[in-house]
Order: sequence, then C-alpha cells, then structure tokens
Amino acid sequence: MKREFNKRLSYSSILFAVIIIVFFILSILHAENLLIRIILQTSQSLLTGLIVIHAFTVRKQKLLGYFLIGLFVLSLYGLINTIYIAVS
Repeated sequence: MKREFNKRLSYSSILFAVIIIVFFILSILHAENLLIRIILQTSQSLLTGLIVIHAFTVRKQKLLGYFLIGLFVLSLYGLINTIYIAVS
C-alpha cells in the first residue's frame, strides 16, 4: 500500500512538473495573458504541496516539511494576490 502511494505521488509530481514547464513556456510567449500566469502559479503551488506531502510521509523529514509548508503558503499568497490584482 505504501509503495503504491509513493508511485502515485511520484507520477503526480512528474505530471505537475510537465504542466509547469508547458505553462512557463506559454507565459513567456504570451506575457500579457494573466490567466496563463494564474494557471502557472496554481500548478507551482500544487507541486509544492505534493513535495510537502512527500517530505512528511515518505522521507520523514519534519524540518524540511515545515520549510516547504512556509514556501507553500507563500506561493498561495502570491496566487491569491495575482487573482486579487486581476479582479481589481
């Protein structure tokens, strides 16, 4: 069961990494499109969340997990700030 969870976690991390690369390239090509930037930041936040889960459950590294939680919260703040600017 734990090995299957690790495989799913690694597959989802690879999937989000590929999505981040695609949206990064799109955001460079279309710098004025705010929706692409929001999707890029969302996928980065989700990947950071998956890395936090991996640090706590698989690697059992609490200090790294706490640091990554801070990074996750900071990335969510950036995402919410971008959405707030887009709405205003």
